[in-house]
Amino acid sequence: MGSIEHIKRAKERSNAVLEELRSEPATYEGVYERLKEFIRLRYLINDGFWSDDVNQLAEHSIELRLAALEDGGGLGDLSMNCAGASSVETKYALLLITLRKSLDLTIEPRMAATLDTVPLLAAEVTRQLAQRARAC
Repeated sequence: MGSIEHIKRAKERSNAVLEELRSEPATYEGVYERLKEFIRLRYLINDGFWSDDVNQLAEHSIELRLAALEDGGGLGDLSMNCAGASSVETKYALLLITLRKSLDLTIEPRMAATLDTVPLLAAEVTRQLAQRARAC
């Protein structure tokens, strides 16, 4: 399977995980396991690596993608974008944006800065999903 097909398939599978998060009762254990699966899929981590540290996950994902490139020439320094944010920070911000939009969460920038591990993120997602379920 080519890289583009692999990415498309991972996105489809990760969207299915989001649907599971939306439709299942919110328990910490269930949310944590779904988030692990979602992050592995979105970050294209398929080598068995896992860390609860979101920065380590993003770094590993970037390393995997760079290693997969046949020719790294012309890429320049990928560690910073034009706004001065690192690739790791950008990757995590995009992950949070996807979760926020897909699950209708409220994750303000100050809160996002404190959610630097998957267990902390799972606790907040669980809290918000459970709160929404109680309100219905």
